[in-house]
Amino acid sequence: MHQSSGGENVGLYSLQLFRAVAESGGFTAAGQQCGLTQSAVTRQVQALEESLGTRLFERTTRRVRLTDAGRALFKDTERLLSDFHETIRSFQQTYASTPPRIRAGIARSVGFAYLPGFFTAFRRKHPQVEIDFSYLEGSDLINRLQQADLDIGVCCHRPRLPDGLEITHQFEDRFVGILPPEVAPESLSRCFQENPLIALAQDSETGKRLAEWSRNFGRAESPAMHTDSFDLTINLVSLGFGVAVVPIRALAIYGRRKPVTRLELEPEFSRTLIVVARRDRYRPEHLNEFIDQILF
Repeated sequence: MHQSSGGENVGLYSLQLFRAVAESGGFTAAGQQCGLTQSAVTRQVQALEESLGTRLFERTTRRVRLTDAGRALFKDTERLLSDFHETIRSFQQTYASTPPRIRAGIARSVGFAYLPGFFTAFRRKHPQVEIDFSYLEGSDLINRLQQADLDIGVCCHRPRLPDGLEITHQFEDRFVGILPPEVAPESLSRCFQENPLIALAQDSETGKRLAEWSRNFGRAESPAMHTDSFDLTINLVSLGFGVAVVPIRALAIYGRRKPVTRLELEPEFSRTLIVVARRDRYRPEHLNEFIDQILF
């Protein structure tokens, strides 16, 4: 390698190409992703290595992989690039003609009934603010918050959040058992043993906890169905496909349109839901107001 120039020639564009190569696993794939030729990407990465004075990739005829220095740079630049793009977006919304916008996400296991508390008060006060809404798996939601692809999200509580994220609200979410209208509301244990069970998929934290909780009833067989949302579960129960355990709040949106019979749970089951945002040095005022007006 040539003598390092001290890094003064390192730019955001070259760092983005470096990350594209690392993420795609090769120069050709990165070029296709970025609309460049393989040779153009190679030259940019070589120039970056020259400027930093170290190799970032180990190249063989079959694969390209990060060196120790490359892995360190890849980790350290993730927050740098996210902060840069977020700064530009916030600047445009504050000083340019770009309309203010909030990118919000909600985990699939949370449910649509929670949205009024998430949006309504703010929408009444700020109808001009655009809100982009995403319905995601909880892990995807956290990743997109980290990468500054989302501004705020609602998901289940987790033991530890990644650096750069913070909890702005949290609340307890109580569950109840639900049965189809034609099923006699006998004891909870008997209902769960004698009827098909519709369960939340166990790839979510709530799904895992519910599976453990349901073992109290000594079910011999696995659930008849798995879903990835409580809204779908409620619809299936109302159509007579089985019994389930759902957040009591999730039932509010359906009223009498989706009749189900409720049973109190014994033992009780609940979870903690959290509202998560990025811990940014500069947070647009409309986002601060949005956070302040969340109601649960």
